[in-house]
Amino acid sequence: FVLEERVLPGRPAAAKYGLGAQFLDFNLTRICDRAPMTQQQQQLGSSTESSTSCPFVTVTSNDVNKYYSAGPPYVIHVEDVLPFSERWTKLVPPTYDEYPLLYAEMFAYSMAAVDLNLKHNLVKGLYAGCMTGWPHTHGSEELDALKLSANTYASLIEHSPLGFEAIGGGVSSCFLPPLSPPPFLHYCSRYSFGTPFTSDHTLYHWFAKR
Repeated sequence: FVLEERVLPGRPAAAKYGLGAQFLDFNLTRICDRAPMTQQQQQLGSSTESSTSCPFVTVTSNDVNKYYSAGPPYVIHVEDVLPFSERWTKLVPPTYDEYPLLYAEMFAYSMAAVDLNLKHNLVKGLYAGCMTGWPHTHGSEELDALKLSANTYASLIEHSPLGFEAIGGGVSSCFLPPLSPPPFLHYCSRYSFGTPFTSDHTLYHWFAKR
């Protein structure tokens, strides 16, 4: 895939995720108190606040969705990797204590990016998975292609020697025209389709899950 904007120091890129600004409902002051920014981190983030203040405490929902609702794959300039990873790892424990569930580390990622003013170029369509709607249309042609893809794979499983489905066309066989496969497939949830599979028109549900 090709990024429309170059990745430069201070300007990383990542997939656009559906996490949004949920972390703004956390006790951000308590998280910041447990993981205050260093003077060097403040300078990197161009912060003018005191050493105990964190920009993520006052970031707006609009800015989070525009720049920081990010997830893998991440593309970060080598100059930003070390300072960012240090800030991120510092924020993970207090964030998890406030939100001891899945995605706590991803919310901490967003907070660290805000603190260091690393506004991401958020790219849509990088993958199919549970954190993004794909395809981005409910047109009958695309849905028919998904059903045909499901039936093709189901047929391989039902009627081919064990293991043949693994070499039955690869990713491209799951995204038949007019669909085209995204660069990545995110195995975090099921992909299911109700399709007429047998002669008596019962539904066959095809799904993949991590």
